Amino acid sequence: MIYSYDTRVGFDKLGPDGRADIGSILDYLNECCFFHGQDVGRGIYDTLAYDRTWMTISWQVVVDRYPNAFERLKVSTMGVGCDRLYAHRNHFITDESGEMIVKSFSLWTWTNMKTGHPANLQEEQDAYLDFQPETERLEMDYAPRKIRLPKEGFAPLDPIPVTGRFLDANGHVNNSRFLDVAEEAAGRKFYPRQIRIEYKAQAFVGDVITTEVCEEPDRDFYVLKNQNGDVCCSMELLK
Repeated sequence: MIYSYDTRVGFDKLGPDGRADIGSILDYLNECCFFHGQDVGRGIYDTLAYDRTWMTISWQVVVDRYPNAFERLKVSTMGVGCDRLYAHRNHFITDESGEMIVKSFSLWTWTNMKTGHPANLQEEQDAYLDFQPETERLEMDYAPRKIRLPKEGFAPLDPIPVTGRFLDANGHVNNSRFLDVAEEAAGRKFYPRQIRIEYKAQAFVGDVITTEVCEEPDRDFYVLKNQNGDVCCSMELLK
């Protein structure tokens, strides 16, 4: 099934130029997942009650146009398959004219919160995992899950401590908030034509995240590490 909700670009979603930035776009896509789960009886608090939750493994988001202040949008998602570990999802955002301005592909794992390991994907999730046929996946240039990073050329930015404002109901830094950390460290909002994010480790209150950046002519790479040097996530932003 395709699940959709209607929204509008609010003031809190805007960058300095009056458009939603990539972090706001990712918020819309995440919200669509959780609204979907809630509306089919698989909401976040329903699943946490028996120590299960969805963890994001990766995002690929392609933006044809960033929406302007107060635009009305429709945000949609659909399951498009799964393998042994990952559920596959497409998302898309359309404007009032029906034009698709954002499309994405993401991988999610159904996680046992007590062990931190993947759980059985079919475990009480049949309604939420009601897949579209493979032929109905969005037409887009699907990139590999793993981001190939440059071997050199990274420069560290100022470290940022993890506080409660970055956390979600799972008690860790929300996948969208890593973008906030990178933007805060860089001192600007991001408006890439495509972003890929690969998540590797969770972050919690008390951690300190250092963002390292490597700028190339056609793309920028960001690697976010905790105080132990563990990589929390990597990002590739096409200009």
